[in-house]
Amino acid sequence: MTAKPISESHLKKYRQAGWAFLLLNLYYVGMVYVFLPPFNLSVAEGAGYTALALALFGTLSYFIYKGGRILVGVLIFVYTVRVSGSIYTLTTGDAFEAVPYVLPSTIAALYMLCRAFFNWR
Repeated sequence: MTAKPISESHLKKYRQAGWAFLLLNLYYVGMVYVFLPPFNLSVAEGAGYTALALALFGTLSYFIYKGGRILVGVLIFVYTVRVSGSIYTLTTGDAFEAVPYVLPSTIAALYMLCRAFFNWR
C-alpha cells in the first residue's frame, strides 16, 4: 500500500509551514534566552545548546518542508499540548515570565502546521 501523493498546491503549504516552523522557533529560542535565568553556562556550553536547538529545528523544518505528513501530525499533537499548557499556566498565574512573549509564536506555528496537514486555505 502506497501513500497518496501530495499535490503541488498542497506541498506549497508544507513548504510555508517548514519556513514558518523554523523562523518561529528561532524567535522562541531567542525570547527564552532573553528571559532565562542565569545558569552560569560557559560560552562553549551556551553555544552547544544553541547549536543543538538549531540542528533540531532545522532538521524538523527540512522534513516539514519536504511534506512529512506523519511528522506534522505528531508535531500538531505536541504543539496542541504546549499551547494548552501555556494557556493554563497563564490563567493560573504560574507561567514562566517568557510565556506571554512566546505563546503567540507557538500558536502561529501550530496554525501553520494545521494548515498544511488539514489543507486549510
